Amino acid sequence: MRHPDIGATDEDATNNTNLIVGGNGAGKTTLLKAIALAALTPIIRDCGYVSHRMVREGSKKAQVKGSLLLHEPEGGTAFQSWPTVLTFNRLAGEHARETVVSKFNNAWLTAYHEESNPAFFLVGYGATRRMETGEYNLGAIRRKRWLRYHRVVTLFEENEGLMPLESWLPQYRNSPRFEEILTLINRLLPEDTQLLNEDYDGDFLFQQHGVTLPLSTLSDGYRAYIAWTTDMIAHLAACAPDKMKLNEIRGVVLVDEIDLHLHPEWQLKIVAHLSQALPRLQFIFTSHSPIVAGTFRHPPLSIEAERDGAMTVRERGEIIHGFSAEQILHSPYFGMESTRASRKERELSELLHKAQAGDLEAARHYMDQLAATEGSPS
Repeated sequence: MRHPDIGATDEDATNNTNLIVGGNGAGKTTLLKAIALAALTPIIRDCGYVSHRMVREGSKKAQVKGSLLLHEPEGGTAFQSWPTVLTFNRLAGEHARETVVSKFNNAWLTAYHEESNPAFFLVGYGATRRMETGEYNLGAIRRKRWLRYHRVVTLFEENEGLMPLESWLPQYRNSPRFEEILTLINRLLPEDTQLLNEDYDGDFLFQQHGVTLPLSTLSDGYRAYIAWTTDMIAHLAACAPDKMKLNEIRGVVLVDEIDLHLHPEWQLKIVAHLSQALPRLQFIFTSHSPIVAGTFRHPPLSIEAERDGAMTVRERGEIIHGFSAEQILHSPYFGMESTRASRKERELSELLHKAQAGDLEAARHYMDQLAATEGSPS
């Protein structure tokens, strides 16, 4: 995994970002869950997490083994490795119930119990991420689960909403932190959209293409993106000591399907936006988008099936940065033989077969069809 301490090599570098690709059902979401569980091992039995279907049918137990690389304020020395192990045991006679046994070095347990401590900062966002629209009571949530687990809860519980702007941003309005928060939010937004320092009837206002709109009227794509990025900033602000800037906090951010709801134009920019705005965070994304994949200067991590059916994460080493979407879809990372509709592919195949048999009219028609389908749309 790439992390911020690798160091940037140029202005457009994204050395604090990681991309995981693989087919549906390959285990991309499961891998993000495993990373979150490994990091939460010290508090997993008390934080409100409930193990459900972590043990594969027919097995008696499952394990998550992690090795966390700590930076100096957390580990005492830079790049100290901290192993963790979680074991999930299926209870005899109980089909859906499991117990969890955790093993870890307890030297940093105190920091874990201080939920506003920036050490071990971790947030995670599942594919169904959305901003909570009803009453949001953080006090009630904290009585239900620990805040450290709540920061990744949407990876595990699809019905959970994210922290709405109106529940936390107003409390910073008279704070020196407010301008920093507003600037960071706007830095993460597309250039055509900006959060204004005003609201209407409790709904924060945005300016989009020169038009002032409340958050609730923005498109699903904008609201989904604003939901998780502002939730992340809220947790950063809650953890940051008074003299620490938000972009100085180290930690891990997990995002499933980073391209969710995003227009292709924004998919081209989102990774660089996040990486450059928050250079001390380590981002781990999953995606099915060849456009997103092509923005990474380093090879993605690929989840692939072994002969025995097991899934393995490997770095193939093949760089696809700057490739077209078509080239990336044909690459080993996506493995598509064709991106055309199956009917059109059959038509072209039939024409090619006739052309190879000496049919000149079919050959001309085949070339015309290729030119029409591979050229720019009129």
